[in-house]
Amino acid sequence: MSVLISTRVLPSLQDFPVNPYIGQTFVHNPGGRSIQYEWDGTNWQPTLGYGDITTYVDPAGTDDLDHGFAIGADAFLTIQFAWDMLPPIVRGGSIDINLSDDVFTENLTITQQPVLSQGEHLYINGAAMTVDAALVATGGVQGAGAVPPNVLGVFVVGVYDNLLIRFTSGANNGEIRVIGQTTITNLYLVGAALPAAPVNLDTYDILSWSTTIDGYIHVRGCYHNNDAGQMNFVSIAITYNVSLPAAYGTVYANQSSVGFAYCDIVNNGSTAAVHSDVNNYLNCWRCVIRITGAAWQAGAWAEWRSQIDLLQCRVVGTDVVNHIGFLVQMHSGGALDNCEVTGCIHGAQIETNSVLNTFSLTTITSFIHGNGRGVQVVNHSMACFTVVSVTYGVLLDGNADINTVADTSAEAASFSWLN
Repeated sequence: MSVLISTRVLPSLQDFPVNPYIGQTFVHNPGGRSIQYEWDGTNWQPTLGYGDITTYVDPAGTDDLDHGFAIGADAFLTIQFAWDMLPPIVRGGSIDINLSDDVFTENLTITQQPVLSQGEHLYINGAAMTVDAALVATGGVQGAGAVPPNVLGVFVVGVYDNLLIRFTSGANNGEIRVIGQTTITNLYLVGAALPAAPVNLDTYDILSWSTTIDGYIHVRGCYHNNDAGQMNFVSIAITYNVSLPAAYGTVYANQSSVGFAYCDIVNNGSTAAVHSDVNNYLNCWRCVIRITGAAWQAGAWAEWRSQIDLLQCRVVGTDVVNHIGFLVQMHSGGALDNCEVTGCIHGAQIETNSVLNTFSLTTITSFIHGNGRGVQVVNHSMACFTVVSVTYGVLLDGNADINTVADTSAEAASFSWLN
């Protein structure tokens, strides 16, 4: 007995039909992606993606559906177009939007995140550039307690502050960290303890960002459908452009879930560098968050039942009268894990029924120092200094005033207060 199996093979052509009818579908495969479109009478609308979608954006590119498959002239022109052409559903694949080593002067509005299969990812990827290569350490410290991981050598004070270090040999090979402070003899790193103490002749590179979004990013209504599906921006410098229309922050997220990794996020005129608003979750991993404007501004701001987690990040203000490092308010939550906050009127301000956790998953503290006040807690809120390990969860040092708490380390094991 024989069985006839009928299999429908979708077309995989590059050229769209010339005279489509309303409702006609077509699978477009120009390279790097296979997306089904439907003609709505005016435009081809993406409806479904098959497998991985990889696109490229470059100032030399063109915003049409036949581009986006390589860097240069074959790329899309704008990040916004690269986002808008994504289908609402992607079966069995991840999404990577790769940005060239350039400055993109545009405001980016992101809505309607595609639904991905379990275990897939959605990344908008920038690139790093090497500032100094093959530098050689003379030693270093793995990091523990109130002593951050650091690299020994001979340096110019401040020259590598707020950049990235990438170890290229030894036990720490491949590790990438944010650099906090550069002294004559030490590069102090932000974050958890290194896998091992750097030793003499270990090599490393100093990295900066070669991809910049000169504008704001607004994310609205983008919840991911599984644990691995959160949208992430990776290795991008994001600078609020005061000449473009006003924003709620350099990065503003509303009723969404979004992450940033190894990014440099600068607020120089908006309300906050990263702003999480209304039932929103936002996390930053090994990012530099800088406040450079002259008026009241925040580094990270969570409000209206939202959450911001800062993990191994450096928050830097430049005005101890107007800048707030981390503002948590209106029934919201915030977390500082192995972070550094400095240069603000308040390192952290917690108000209106909100909670801040400053915790450590390793033996390294979070450092809140060089602010007008380390932590201010008001209006029925709470700051909790907790730790999983045997040392302090936070080190308050070098602040002018700590809201009735002595300007020293928090209590061992755990400490909290309610005001």
